[in-house]
Amino acid sequence: MKRKQNHRRKAFLLESNLKKRNKPKILRNRFLSIFMRMTFLRQLLQALRISTIGILLLVGMFFFIVFALFSPYFQLKRINIIRDSPSLDIERIQTKLDSFYGQNLFRVKQETIRVLLMKEFPEFRKVKIEEQWPDQIKITIELSPPAFSLLNKETANFSTISEDGIVLNQSPTADLPLIAVKGYEKLIVPRMPFITRAYLEKIKEARYIVQESLKLNIEEVIYIPIAKELHIELIQGTSLWLDLELDIPSQLRKLELASSKIKLNQNRLEHVDLRIPDHLYWKEKPGY
Repeated sequence: MKRKQNHRRKAFLLESNLKKRNKPKILRNRFLSIFMRMTFLRQLLQALRISTIGILLLVGMFFFIVFALFSPYFQLKRINIIRDSPSLDIERIQTKLDSFYGQNLFRVKQETIRVLLMKEFPEFRKVKIEEQWPDQIKITIELSPPAFSLLNKETANFSTISEDGIVLNQSPTADLPLIAVKGYEKLIVPRMPFITRAYLEKIKEARYIVQESLKLNIEEVIYIPIAKELHIELIQGTSLWLDLELDIPSQLRKLELASSKIKLNQNRLEHVDLRIPDHLYWKEKPGY
């Protein structure tokens, strides 16, 4: 009898211990389950929040684009011209840009304006365009600087030519060196591309070598467009003939080497022809 009672008592104690041990596991599992559900809900809410913000941003961008493209608020109403020379014709420039007024500033292409101005005004060296929102643009224009004064001997008119060989719309000044033009019977008019920049650089080079290296005094510099020649008239009456298609230093070097032989400084030569490679020809003045 006692054995049965002890056996039942042990079984009861074992069952009680198992229930106590299993109870924390059940609570833990339930907690984890609830936590996982809450995490999922939190992620879902976060995703929904992000999607809502994204949709609102897209809708806002759409309405802004529609407003920007079709609202008169962004229509071009003013073009400001900034110039570096008082000779620049502002009214003429504004006339050429009339077609851009009233266009939406988002649709105005800067390159189109730049190409138009450079074509209509070849004396422009640089055109910089800046947008000034909501309805203006600023155009900064840089002119090619003046390099020489021109005297067309055939028409007896003076002009100013830029470093890029373009005739400028400004009167010649005394501080610019003079180039006389011979054999050109047409009028030399503003905005005309009269001579290449390469030729102008060669004319500058020739003047410098003759004056500074050869120590000869120049009376006049003559450009002959048809023949592509440069004649440098010296004070003593001798004319130096140069070919603008050939290297200038090599032509004048022949003169330096032969100066004592041809007696250049004795005022006895009418002209010295330096145009033929590796040869030098000269003509004496009558009476020598």
